[in-house]
Amino acid sequence: MTEKEQIEQLHTKLATMEGDIRTTVSVFIGVTKALDLNLADLQGGEGNDIMSKLPQILTKVMMKVTTGGLDTGLFSEMKSLAPIMDKYKYLVEDIIQE
Repeated sequence: MTEKEQIEQLHTKLATMEGDIRTTVSVFIGVTKALDLNLADLQGGEGNDIMSKLPQILTKVMMKVTTGGLDTGLFSEMKSLAPIMDKYKYLVEDIIQE
């Protein structure tokens, strides 16, 4: 394989990875919006412990589920992540327990 072909192959691989990342982020943001979650609620760190916010988050989610306000199309979007997760599973095999 020539150097030019290797570079083209690398560019193709990078473009595919970028598309996968964009899809993952898009679905994640869609899920948080559908559940009326604020991304700031999911952030941890100093003075912003997610465990202290967990009851509020669970209440929001349960209200969505019990009132029928949960967008079922959301689950179809989440299914689009399965092939992406399978593709990159090798990167985190040491922490995945099947």
